Amino acid sequence: MKNVLKVSFFALALGLFAASCNNASTTSGDTTNVAIDSPVAAPVDTNTVAPIDTNAIAPVDTTTAAPAPAAH
Repeated sequence: MKNVLKVSFFALALGLFAASCNNASTTSGDTTNVAIDSPVAAPVDTNTVAPIDTNAIAPVDTTTAAPAPAAH
């Protein structure tokens, strides 16, 4: 029984090692120097205010009482 646990733990550790080291392949060149092809976004005008749709806000029902607190 101990051998089964040892072998299964070793297989798990070996699998995790292989999965983590699989992405450690070497590349030829600098991977940190990545060119960005998209232009810079246009600046946002902060002097304008977006209108608020007051019809989209659900009204609050104040006629019903709040539920009683739970007894401890």
